[in-house]
Amino acid sequence: MRFRGNALCAWGFVLLGFSFVIAVENTDAGMIDTRRLWTPGQTLHVLFLDGEPAAHDFVEDEAREWEKYANISFEFYSDRTVRKKFDIKISFKGCVNYSHIGTNAKTVKGLFSTMNLPAIQGNKSDENKARIVKHEFGHALGLKHEHQNPNFPYTVNEEVRCSRERISERLKGANASCQTKAFRLLPHNMKIDNREKACKRNTLPIDTTGLEYGPFDEKSVMFYGFTAGHLREIDHVMVTPMLISETDAQFVEEYYPFD
Repeated sequence: MRFRGNALCAWGFVLLGFSFVIAVENTDAGMIDTRRLWTPGQTLHVLFLDGEPAAHDFVEDEAREWEKYANISFEFYSDRTVRKKFDIKISFKGCVNYSHIGTNAKTVKGLFSTMNLPAIQGNKSDENKARIVKHEFGHALGLKHEHQNPNFPYTVNEEVRCSRERISERLKGANASCQTKAFRLLPHNMKIDNREKACKRNTLPIDTTGLEYGPFDEKSVMFYGFTAGHLREIDHVMVTPMLISETDAQFVEEYYPFD
């Protein structure tokens, strides 16, 4: 069964829409913002604002995985003078991985990023970096976090998952650029209070007005996974998926059909 609801953002701060639609039924898994979809068959022009050539190549290779399942094409650029407008603008600076949801990226004017991928130039494994790229490009296509699907059967223990102690520990390994004065002035900065709020926005249930969703998919690349103790009903690990799942693929093909 698929339902419809509302919410726009999957990163550090929230942008709420105001449309109201009636629920519909479907058996496909996933959750997507249907108001923020690109046109099937569209070519999205992606600009790298900074970063090393190796990082550009890595992101392009992983992002193109979505082209197998969604009728969307990506064209990547490192030269900002080639075009006047770009659909997606990527930066590797800072320390927060995020993406605007679908066409909401069009609201970001000038040479400001709509997607941030600092982890790609960090010390994570290639497997984890590939997962991050797939996850953020899933957001860029309109997909939402799978653990925020109303059909997710567990309750996040926010006192543990989003505790100041856990966030402080995670920040110890953050990129040096996270601590600069310029970065702290950005809306998605790394002050503890803001990161605590961002954690809750990214993991706790959201307003689903304007969204369509189906059964929860534990294998979805849009699912975070949870450490033992981070969910109230169970005390074992829910593994973070590394690949686009079969249901992810089926779900995006429905909204970006090849026919």
